[in-house]
Amino acid sequence: MSAPAGGRAAGWALMGAAWSLGLCACSDPAPAAAASGDALAIEVADMAELSMDIDASIDSATGAADGAGPADIAAGADGGAQAGADVAAVGDAALSEVAVDAAGDGGGTAGGDGDGVGAADAAAEVVAACPIPTAAGHHQPKCQGLILDLHIPASCAKGGCGLVVDVHGATMDAAMQDYNTDLRALGEQMGYVVVQPNALPPPPASAWIAADDAVVLAFTKSAIAALAIDPKRVHFTGFSQGGWMGWRMVCQYPQLFASVAIGAACSSYGGQGCSFQGEQVPAVQTPLLYMHGTLDVLQPWFCAEQQTAGLTKAWQLQQTKVLAQDSKHQWRRLASPSGTIVELIQHDYSALAPTLGGHCYPGSPDQIPKFLGQIAGFGCAGQSAFHWGKAAMGFFAAHPKP
Repeated sequence: MSAPAGGRAAGWALMGAAWSLGLCACSDPAPAAAASGDALAIEVADMAELSMDIDASIDSATGAADGAGPADIAAGADGGAQAGADVAAVGDAALSEVAVDAAGDGGGTAGGDGDGVGAADAAAEVVAACPIPTAAGHHQPKCQGLILDLHIPASCAKGGCGLVVDVHGATMDAAMQDYNTDLRALGEQMGYVVVQPNALPPPPASAWIAADDAVVLAFTKSAIAALAIDPKRVHFTGFSQGGWMGWRMVCQYPQLFASVAIGAACSSYGGQGCSFQGEQVPAVQTPLLYMHGTLDVLQPWFCAEQQTAGLTKAWQLQQTKVLAQDSKHQWRRLASPSGTIVELIQHDYSALAPTLGGHCYPGSPDQIPKFLGQIAGFGCAGQSAFHWGKAAMGFFAAHPKP
């Protein structure tokens, strides 16, 4: 399957919009875009970021049976620091058994063809396993041309921890993503290795294409083997374009991830995801947390409603309770007849940048550009009732595999 319309050009489109509005501390992107052959059609794809901090209530989320209550998830402060460490690489040969066949892995859709949805046709080829650093600390290994930020807590160096893949949106990178999600610090406290891939090219033109899924999966599987990860605690979260990748994982690799959290992304508006209609219905139900802003400019609310309607119909979801609600947000829990939990969060928050609107991370301190190539602050302005990163990690802690 080919890349979504716009593909890497989405990054140039967003960069062009930001530059023209004076939101980006970067040069005019037009010459570079022309040189790369990508049109600056402003088919605003996405961007993303989350940010969150840890308070004492998150400790009790680990191992909780019924989920982290929204009341326990408060807006956080700033991200945690990372310690450097020497890299002890595990050779490709030692990991050959975890090579990824992007066409299979026991997933696929209800149609039963086993090749899943959303991944490029080229991803059907086996992607070799990736060398994985194993020392505690922060690393930036390469895998099939991508650089991935890998954070290994000291408590995880000998194995037994969970793993979270945390994927940024268009125009972003792993550093921006972590500033918004704070997952490295949360992983330190909760016992999770955190993988944060970097899309190509560097910000502000960075954008994901469906073919990148195979590389992210190769790295994830290699890390699971090299770091002796608990296979019942492997999770995925993504925002915007990273959320599109998350939907594809739900459809194509439902048996790999114990639970998934997706923010500001829907399948019917410019991206390849998982519509939960026709052949795009996962063969296995995965616990889901889905968050979307009603004022989102880049992924309009009607698209989120379509995504939710397809999911609700396909899995026959019934609402069990409203977990939290105020004038600016609502957090609901639904369940399928088989007991699969889906939690839906809608909010009315907005970022400071009008080009984003509600396409923002609740609870994030990211209000103005801070990183090289950053086109806008991705945090929701003002007070938020919850912190997206903490919400995701609380959901993961509550929903490992049985």
